[in-house]
Amino acid sequence: MNGSGTPRHPSPDESQSPRYTGLRTFARCPHGRDLDGVDVAVVGVPFDTTTSFRPGARFGPEAIRSASVLLRDYHPALDVAVFSTLSIVDWGDAPIVPTNTQRSSTS
Repeated sequence: MNGSGTPRHPSPDESQSPRYTGLRTFARCPHGRDLDGVDVAVVGVPFDTTTSFRPGARFGPEAIRSASVLLRDYHPALDVAVFSTLSIVDWGDAPIVPTNTQRSSTS
């Protein structure tokens, strides 16, 4: 957060850009790997090599990002405005090596 109390990386204004446009990131937060001034970084791990019966976890990060476009900033029951309070970025996906669990955990 910067000194003014507003997030360094604000979420986009839905009235300026429809939710179905732009780069698919978590809750339409900016994509970035520079964590200076960031309160929360969302990181995906598209990995399912060790799954024995139902592979598909590798598609989880993309599915979560797709579903998150419907998230709203303000939650009236909890009286919380997360996205206008915290600086949040979507860092992207962690580097993984398909079929190699050992190398993925050290990448």
